[in-house]
Amino acid sequence: MKVPLKDGEGFFKVGESSISLKAGGHGVMLACSGRKEQLEVGGWSSWLPTSIKGSKGFFRLKLLRLEEGLAEIYVSEIFKKLDAIKGELASKLMKGMGIYPGAGDGFGLYQQRIDLELFEETLEEALNWTLKTFLKALTSSGWDVLWFYTPLLDTAQHAFGIEGNHTKHFYKLMDEMVARALEHLPEDVCLVIYSDHGMTKVERELRVNVLLKKLGYQCWRDTGKGYMEVDLQRSQTLFVDPCHIFILSGGDAKERILQDLKKELSKLRDPWRGERVCKVMEKEEALKYGLGGRRAGDLILIPEPDCHTTGIVRGEEPLSVVPTYFRASHETHPSHPGMDGILMMYGDKIASKSLKRAKIVDLAPTIFELLGVRGHGGMDGRPLSELLK
Repeated sequence: MKVPLKDGEGFFKVGESSISLKAGGHGVMLACSGRKEQLEVGGWSSWLPTSIKGSKGFFRLKLLRLEEGLAEIYVSEIFKKLDAIKGELASKLMKGMGIYPGAGDGFGLYQQRIDLELFEETLEEALNWTLKTFLKALTSSGWDVLWFYTPLLDTAQHAFGIEGNHTKHFYKLMDEMVARALEHLPEDVCLVIYSDHGMTKVERELRVNVLLKKLGYQCWRDTGKGYMEVDLQRSQTLFVDPCHIFILSGGDAKERILQDLKKELSKLRDPWRGERVCKVMEKEEALKYGLGGRRAGDLILIPEPDCHTTGIVRGEEPLSVVPTYFRASHETHPSHPGMDGILMMYGDKIASKSLKRAKIVDLAPTIFELLGVRGHGGMDGRPLSELLK
């Protein structure tokens, strides 16, 4: 955002917090919530508090450019205050690790408020926070199972693609994180690393709500805030990311719309290569693949491997090339080779073997086996006993 500086001073708000800037030297003096700090060009502020409708959080500012009468500022996402989540662990994390930076400023990238270079900076910082927190938790006492989730490789590949130097850089950082974990791993602990999906390169984008509007099954309205949204009162259909079309009409109209959409989607081709964009499943078929469960739409779209589906509500044409900030996806059919995840296990209870195939539902019974928990025969998966000593 661009902040005008009148007589060297400027003011703006983030949430319910007021910020003042006063130019001086190679930067500005920033004042917010009773605190002051000097912010140089190219530098970040500390985490600053704010609230929106009673919900508390933190944000940061980066001074991108300073010139006579103008300061260009980047305002980060507002990250929720962790101790707003009930539990002793969240409070300890806040005190020991600082503010949780999410998976970088992905929302800023999506809104095209930042470029890929700045996004990479925020993503790397998030990974460093994750590493510190993981090692802190790993070396603490009082747990039998420690489950640690990080979306950072997923986020990096969405933004930078499945290949290239940026993605390799984040793989190396994650590899270093695993190495650090092994250095601190207690003797009686087994480490299990897994992903629930892979990635495919994407080049095409199907804006499904735009298509539904074009077919006459959806209406939009202007929010008055610079963007459109689906008018649910006047619409017969709604697309919800990543792959679900819900038919809002009932009775005979619902079946008629369902069959018409199946026909329209099956003949949909992109204008550049004349190739198919997606396959269509009804809810009953999709449930076989675990796509959505009870929350599944009436129709489920399975994009071709190089295509991405989105519920974005803007534009006139449903088909386009993907935006610069979205280069890979995991929305295609689960049986596609590129969608394979990984499973790595290490510890004194793990055998030195490899396994060609396993399912995500096999993980829980396998972990129960490691813990010596019996009576889990009713689970969907099976314990991977061949990998255990």
